[in-house]
Amino acid sequence: MDDRVCMHYVVDRLEDITNKHEDSVFLLKEELDEFKRELIYNLGVNTRIRRNPENHEGTDECEDATE
Repeated sequence: MDDRVCMHYVVDRLEDITNKHEDSVFLLKEELDEFKRELIYNLGVNTRIRRNPENHEGTDECEDATE
């Protein structure tokens, strides 16, 4: 396992966020910060999986973290 991110997922999320909050810089910043926290959280999960891989099944590289 490595810490690669599916660029399709990132681009889709960024497009959704920017389209959703065209009129509010505050809401845009809030949701971008939430996305950043999601990516950081997933880095931590990947670290735990590497530490104890037998307790985790394989995952798809482009798996949506919200699923």
